Amino acid sequence: GAPRSRTRGALTRTSCSSAGRRIATPRAGRESRRPLAPATPRPSHATPPANPRLVSLLARAGFSGAGFWGAGGMRGANRRGMDAIFFGLKRAHQSTLRFGHGELARYRLTPARFDLLFACTQDGGGMWQSSLRRILGVARSTISRMLASLERLGFLERAARRYSRYIELTPLGRQVLRRAARRMMGRRLARRAVDGAFGRRPSVRFVRRGDLEGLLAVVRRRFGDVATLDYPWYLDH
Repeated sequence: GAPRSRTRGALTRTSCSSAGRRIATPRAGRESRRPLAPATPRPSHATPPANPRLVSLLARAGFSGAGFWGAGGMRGANRRGMDAIFFGLKRAHQSTLRFGHGELARYRLTPARFDLLFACTQDGGGMWQSSLRRILGVARSTISRMLASLERLGFLERAARRYSRYIELTPLGRQVLRRAARRMMGRRLARRAVDGAFGRRPSVRFVRRGDLEGLLAVVRRRFGDVATLDYPWYLDH
């Protein structure tokens, strides 16, 4: 009979090919004793169900359709959308600053200076520098630089008292803030600039403004924003 050889514990028989090489083949009627390895399951690419609240908010803001979600559904949006959202927040921030600079330049103010002067009015026109820094959520060096520039303009004065400085608006500072606030808040320029992106129907604008305020609050908390300056909202004035 044909010669036999033992390979890795399994009986085999050899056969000769046409080229004369000996090829080991499994013996007929016998199966390998080594158990087969279980098949490795492929990772599932099923898309998890989207948060209906998030989808509704994004749809109201106009972010809907395959162009936004991509071919990968919610999973594709998570993979590609974070950079786009971050870029959008940055561009929106720059747009609001550009609008504020254009409206406040006539008063020699910037949006940051307006915030500082407005914050001083929360306590009757004067406030401790440490409290002002906490309300605006800025560093000590930043608040010192802003106060120095406003003091040179004659809008406020600083008086050293014990371990801190007390900030108080001058008559000129009160007058400038009153005129700027009348333009930005009395004439509602800032509010109309935001509401203009939400359509013409007041009820729709109100709902979308509330949704945007809620989303911004979440983002600010996530990035550790500690500012507590309170501006009037939709129905406050």
